[in-house]
Amino acid sequence: MDPASIVGIVASAATLAKLALETATYLVGLKDSFNQMELHLLDLASRCQTLDIAWRRVHVWASASASNGAEEGMIFDQLRISYEASNIILNAINADIKKVATAGKSSWRLSPKSKTRVLLHEKSLAAHGERVNAQINSLNLLLSTAQL
Repeated sequence: MDPASIVGIVASAATLAKLALETATYLVGLKDSFNQMELHLLDLASRCQTLDIAWRRVHVWASASASNGAEEGMIFDQLRISYEASNIILNAINADIKKVATAGKSSWRLSPKSKTRVLLHEKSLAAHGERVNAQINSLNLLLSTAQL
C-alpha cells in the first residue's frame, strides 16, 4: 500500500472516530432529555391546574364582590385583562399539547413517539410554563392588592 493511501485511511478513521464520539454524546444527551420529558409535562400540568384553581377562586370572589355592590372598578378591569391573557396562553398551550398528544392516551407515561414529539416542542413548552407562572404571579399580586 502506498503512503498516500495510508494517510487517507488514517485521516478517514480519525474523522469517523470524531463523528462517532459526537453522535454518542448527542444520543446520551437525547436519552437524558427523554427521561426529563414526563417531568416537564407534569410540571406544566400542575401550573395549569394552579391557574385553574386561582380563576375559580377569582370567580367566587368577584361574584361576591359584585353582589355586595363593591366598587372595585380598577381591579375588575385588570382582572378582565388578566383573564384575556390567561385565555390566550391556555389556548396556545392546548394547541401545542394537541400536536404532541397521542389520541386516546390518558396516562402520564409517554410512548417513545410521544417523547420525540415533546422533545421537538421542548422550547415552546418551557416557554408556556414560564408564561403560566407569570400569569399566576400577576394574578396573585392583583388579588393581594385588591385585599388592601
